[in-house]
Amino acid sequence: MPDDGWDGPNYAEMAGRAPFDKPPNEYSYIERRAEIYSMIEDAGHPRNLERSQDELADRYDVSQPQISKDIKNLWDFEATHNGQRAKAVTGWLAEK
Repeated sequence: MPDDGWDGPNYAEMAGRAPFDKPPNEYSYIERRAEIYSMIEDAGHPRNLERSQDELADRYDVSQPQISKDIKNLWDFEATHNGQRAKAVTGWLAEK
């Protein structure tokens, strides 16, 4: 994998692969963030999520500020990964 400046998990690769063998309140922070990432992908933007941050906090048995931190982390992940991808695609299109 290229060095894109991100040193955390690849949530995009993990999205949609929730550990169905355990309840959401037992997810690790990585599993929780991967599932939230998938929800955001489906919604198109964090503001479009069907569940509020309070509802997500209840789902995962964490605090609302923790969900805010999760979404901030996912925002950083997305900016790093898609920022690099967007630059590459823009470069390819510019060459055409």
